[in-house]
Amino acid sequence: MALHASAAEAAVRRYALVVGSNEGDASEVKLRYAESDAQRVGRVLREHGEFPPENVLVLVDGEADDVRRALIGMNSRVREDGGGSVLFVFYSGHADADSLHVRGTRLDTKELRDLVYGSPAGARVLVVDACRSGSVTRAKGGTAAAAFVIDVEAPLAASGVAILTSSAAGEDSQESEALEASFFTHYLVSAMLGAGDGDSDGRVSLAEAFSYASERTLVATSATVAGPQHPTFRMDLVGREDL
Repeated sequence: MALHASAAEAAVRRYALVVGSNEGDASEVKLRYAESDAQRVGRVLREHGEFPPENVLVLVDGEADDVRRALIGMNSRVREDGGGSVLFVFYSGHADADSLHVRGTRLDTKELRDLVYGSPAGARVLVVDACRSGSVTRAKGGTAAAAFVIDVEAPLAASGVAILTSSAAGEDSQESEALEASFFTHYLVSAMLGAGDGDSDGRVSLAEAFSYASERTLVATSATVAGPQHPTFRMDLVGREDL
């Protein structure tokens, strides 16, 4: 399988919160594929990414408070299970540089980043497919903390935080009627299903998935009315290999 985990990683617990919202603010055009994109991502994680169905929450009819409560609740579950886990958070919908627009309500992007960064999961991945989503990858301030020991024999291949966004700050993220999906999510899903397996080892790493989705998105949008769309990333991961 494209996302098949090695035997050493079999014990890693995987959690995912997948959010899609076709409706943003009242003044914004209703999207056509944000919610179906979210459903597709959730299905791929369950069927090919070894995410247990009970650990994948797909939210397509909620508001900002629902997203906040769901992420806080998932972090609580991760804490109970211990730190050797992966948290994957995906959002598709309307946004601006400061907040996600979810059915007429707003979730501050700083709060979203803080909830992901502050999760007890060993590895945290945030994917935002929305207009001007590149602002989410801006550097986050921090303070020094006490040193701690990392068990290099732990089953988790990489730990830390990775943020992937569908566009640069100030750019529109675009949908495609031909693909019946957003450009970025379509190519990200294609990558996870195997198209992104650049070294043909039967697994798709996070870097491979982003590289494939980014390149294809840029090419596909280069001739659109809105213009080229440049996905961005911020990866603060350490470990023995790519996630």
